[in-house]
Amino acid sequence: DRLAGTLGATVAKQITCTTIHSFSLALLRCFAEKVDFGSNVKVAEKSAQRAILLEAWKWSRLESERECCSKWLDLDPLGPKRWMTIFNELSRQCPDEFYDCLVKCPRGEDSVPRQRQAKSPMEFVTTLSLLKDAISGKQPALKQGSFQYGFFFFGQQVRDENGHMWWAAPKPWKVNKACTVPKGAVLMSAELVHPISGKLSVEAGPQLLEEVCLRLSSSRLAQVRLRFEVPMAPPTGSPAALRAKEDPSWRQMLARAVYVKLQELHDPNREMSKQLQPETKPPKGEISHLLKQILMAKRSQQS
Repeated sequence: DRLAGTLGATVAKQITCTTIHSFSLALLRCFAEKVDFGSNVKVAEKSAQRAILLEAWKWSRLESERECCSKWLDLDPLGPKRWMTIFNELSRQCPDEFYDCLVKCPRGEDSVPRQRQAKSPMEFVTTLSLLKDAISGKQPALKQGSFQYGFFFFGQQVRDENGHMWWAAPKPWKVNKACTVPKGAVLMSAELVHPISGKLSVEAGPQLLEEVCLRLSSSRLAQVRLRFEVPMAPPTGSPAALRAKEDPSWRQMLARAVYVKLQELHDPNREMSKQLQPETKPPKGEISHLLKQILMAKRSQQS
């Protein structure tokens, strides 16, 4: 209405007028896939805002530790100093020490991975169409993941150092009455059975589905020999175990373990940090105060 009064109704109808927040939200919804967002982009509710602020507050408690780790690892002072950069650099420089951090349990659990009862690799022959359904059906039996730091982790964004992604069973997959793929088993090979031949790229992530569909287009009754292996599981309560469960707190637990490990290596005379203890909670009312500050900042921008 204000535009119509200023520019006239005809011109006003040709102009889209909105707040920067509404415009940004509409832009994200239109091009969500371009920035790796889901299609259901929406404004964070108050509970989600509190969770984000709490996460940021916890990381703020580790700023001095991050600076020390960057210095001890001789990271480029002008380059990125994110914790993931620190993790990757430590795993490159000192793989054994990093592995210790990854399986370290701050609450007194076992400090080495528990050895599962040895299981032989599992092989069976099934139809290629069944493999397709297991990957892309309404209730897929296999999900994507990758090997990192010696363990297997689920997640579509997880890739190993070679860019590989694998398929594994997040829960037992009952193929038929006589065959059940155990929980956590990883598809390690898929070989086509006579009269057609060849091996499928099981480490190619989503491209495996494209390859399966291509094979089915020329031979709908094709069969395939699948081989599954169950990798060793990390100890309960360790950063690796939390990551396997897609628990976001694994990074903070690993950050504390890495800081203590590097302190032992580079500054042993320094008073031992207590960073392996569970994170402290923010002072009472701190998160609510931050939310109020954000709300006031928004209102001042709009005015």
